[in-house]
This record gives sequence, C-alpha cells and structure tokens, in this order.
Amino acid sequence: MPRPVTGRPRVEDRQVVNGMVGEIRTGVSWRDLPERHGPWKTAYTPLRPLRA
Repeated sequence: MPRPVTGRPRVEDRQVVNGMVGEIRTGVSWRDLPERHGPWKTAYTPLRPLRA
C-alpha cells in the first residue's frame, strides 16, 4: 500500500543552498530573503550551529 503524504512539501535543495549563499554574500537579514529561495527558516536552520 502506498504511504499517505503528510507534512509540508519539501523545498528543493538547490533553493535552500541558493538562499544560504545569497544571505552570506549580500548580508541581508534572513527574514528578507526573496521568496524564490523558499522559507527563510529552511535556509537558516542548517547554518545556525555555525553562527553561534
């Protein structure tokens, strides 16, 4: 049987990486990332331990 789809749809990895690079390159606030990079928190979370 197929498993039911639950939760939020996955954001493409390329969008997330582009969001991280874009923030680091421009210095813009995470919350001001363009929507084309997906949710700001999705791009921020992997880098959070490195910025502490």
